[in-house]
Amino acid sequence: MIQGGLLYHTVGSAPCRAVRMLAKELGVELELRCLDVFAGDHMKPDFLEINPQHTLPTLVDGDFVLSESRAILTYLMNKYAPESDLYPQHIKARAQVERLLYYDMGMLYKSMLDVFLAPIFGFFSPEDSGERLKGVLVFLDEHILGDNAYITGDKFTIADISIGASLTLLEAFEFGFPDAPRLEKFYEERIKSLPYFYEVNAEGIDALRKGMPRQETKNENENNREADATPENAEEAPQADVRAGLETPSVEGCQAENAEDEEIV
Repeated sequence: MIQGGLLYHTVGSAPCRAVRMLAKELGVELELRCLDVFAGDHMKPDFLEINPQHTLPTLVDGDFVLSESRAILTYLMNKYAPESDLYPQHIKARAQVERLLYYDMGMLYKSMLDVFLAPIFGFFSPEDSGERLKGVLVFLDEHILGDNAYITGDKFTIADISIGASLTLLEAFEFGFPDAPRLEKFYEERIKSLPYFYEVNAEGIDALRKGMPRQETKNENENNREADATPENAEEAPQADVRAGLETPSVEGCQAENAEDEEIV
C-alpha cells in the first residue's frame, strides 16, 4: 500500500467518498481526518489556515494543499498512476473524461444539491428541481451512457468514480432512477460491485438515509443524531460553506475516526 497524504473529509459527502474510492482503486492509503460541519469544525482556525475556503474534501500532501474533489482525483492519477487508463493519456480520451467530470459537477451533482440540500438550508431551489434532476438522469442514461459498459465507453475511468459517488445520493434519499434503467443497471452492476464500494460508501449512505427527516422533497443533509437540526440550527449553517462543497457529515463516523484527535472534533 502506497502512503498518500492527509484527506480532510466528511463521511456523508459524495465528493469526499469519490476521492476515497479512487485511493482504494490505486492502492494509496490516505490518512483520514473527518470534520463535523454542523459542529463548525471546518471554521476552526487550524483548518482555515490550511484551506481558507473551508471546503471538503481537502487534501494535504506534504506542503501542497488541494481542494475540490475532481481536481484531487486528477492529481492522484497524475502522481500515482500517470499511465493508467483510469485517466487516459490520449488527448481526446482524456478530454472526454474531463468533460464528464465537469458534467458531474455542473449538472448531475448540482441538480442533486437543488433537490436534496437546498430546502433544508433555505437556499433558493427552483420549483421544478425534481423534474430537472429527472431530466439530467435521463440525458445521462440515453445520451452519455447508452449501451456502453461505462460512462465514457468500454473502459472504467475516474469519471465513473465521480459520477458513481454522486449516484449514491439517489439511493440514500430513495429518489431512484426514474426513466433511466441503463443508468440504474450501471450503478447496481458496475459501481456497487467495486470491491471497495461498501467499505467507503455504506456508512455514508446509511447515515444520510437514517439521519435526515423524511420530507416531500428529500434533502442531502444529515442531522446531528445527538441534537436534532431545527430550522434555527439550519439558519446558522453558513450557506456559502455548504454550497462550496461541505457535504453531509456523519457525526458518529467523525467521532469514531477522530477519537484521538481532540483538537479537530
